[in-house]
Amino acid sequence: MRMNSRMRALLADDQLRAQAARNGLPPSFQSLLDAGIYVHEGIWGFRAMERRRTNITPAMFPDATGYECLLNKLHIEDYLDTFEEQPPVESQLAHGLRFIQLLQQQLPREEQFTLVLSCDDERCVMRFHKTRPGEKWLAEDLEAYPEEAIFEVSNQEPFLLEL
Repeated sequence: MRMNSRMRALLADDQLRAQAARNGLPPSFQSLLDAGIYVHEGIWGFRAMERRRTNITPAMFPDATGYECLLNKLHIEDYLDTFEEQPPVESQLAHGLRFIQLLQQQLPREEQFTLVLSCDDERCVMRFHKTRPGEKWLAEDLEAYPEEAIFEVSNQEPFLLEL
């Protein structure tokens, strides 16, 4: 697990971590997990979003990791059942952390995946991709993203919300 200093500052909030630990998932998030994960021609994704194909193809990307990160990009606010026009970033982050923890447990253990949660001042985005030799989604130095809070974890390492 790794994170930059912006994410570390957000996660220093005990209330946020407690909220993430006790969060139930909204039905829209839960349905993504319930539908499961698929793999097609070496590309992994959410089965519930499998039909969301566009005219974008793997050949348009330098590697499979970039393509998967596009296919598996979730704007957390879109999955929150809230009457607020723009849910607070802290609420999005708490739900995103809980979702990542549950997704991490669902991904096949015989494969290694990377799960990423990033937040700017208004919204949080979650992605996942299969971990492949020679392919990276993020820079080695997460401090290279000064405008975003970044959190990255593998499905094969322990991740407890009591960070």
